[in-house]
Amino acid sequence: MIKKILIKKEWIIIFLTLIMALGAILVLSMAGGKQVAVVTLNGQEYGRYSLKEDRVITIENGDNSNILEIKEGSIWMKKANCPDKLCEKMAHLSEDKPGVIVCLPHELIVSVE
Repeated sequence: MIKKILIKKEWIIIFLTLIMALGAILVLSMAGGKQVAVVTLNGQEYGRYSLKEDRVITIENGDNSNILEIKEGSIWMKKANCPDKLCEKMAHLSEDKPGVIVCLPHELIVSVE
């Protein structure tokens, strides 16, 4: 008799845990469509930009110039006047392909959150 009561309680706990997990998955999936690109310049947050809105972002800091483009849910470094231009060759970032774009000479970092 005692074993049946414990088994029923365990099933109730398992069922409630599954319901809470499904609720958490639902909340996280709904929030996933709101990803933003965070731009950091010289260690300070420069701006946050939605990946849902196509735009061109020009960042000028003294003689340093970078142009970011957001189009169809992706962001990339379109142009930079740094000497090596490695940032222009970095992969496009998106919700499906998060990562970081770094322009080390200009101390510029772009990440997707």
